[in-house]
Amino acid sequence: MIVTAKKILNQTNFSADLADIMDPKNYIELVNMQKRYRELLALINDDLAQLKKTGEPSYAYKIGKLIFEFKENYRQKGIEIRGLRNQMREDLKVSRSRLGYFMTFYKLYRQDSIDDSLSWGYYQELINISNAEIRNKIYNLIKQGKITSIDQIRSLKKELTQAKKRP
Repeated sequence: MIVTAKKILNQTNFSADLADIMDPKNYIELVNMQKRYRELLALINDDLAQLKKTGEPSYAYKIGKLIFEFKENYRQKGIEIRGLRNQMREDLKVSRSRLGYFMTFYKLYRQDSIDDSLSWGYYQELINISNAEIRNKIYNLIKQGKITSIDQIRSLKKELTQAKKRP
């Protein structure tokens, strides 16, 4: 079943083809999905407030995990949710790219490897480094205290990326 997230009368709803909705099992699943989505938004809003208050990246990780698990839960049931990120952007008043950072952060890092003494901004810069070897090298330099600013991260990223391209 393909489900589309969209705003109807100031509330996010999920819709599907009429043939799918006519099946009582699918209809109940759709109603439950809407309830779980509202619960998801409440949890994410709490974590967004904590992230803003503390700057601790573990809240960004939790947000990415919540979104990923919501989508994955339905994917495993054979339900594809279209337009979810765009709708979440609108419902949470958060940019689409920021939601992407949260999800990528969850995919790239293990929860036990996140250091809340580093700012979320540092992790965002690391997420932007597609080469895992370079990303890990810079992360280790940050942890050793050899890199102390986002500008240093960007400069070293550029330098290492160019060096990788040279024969």
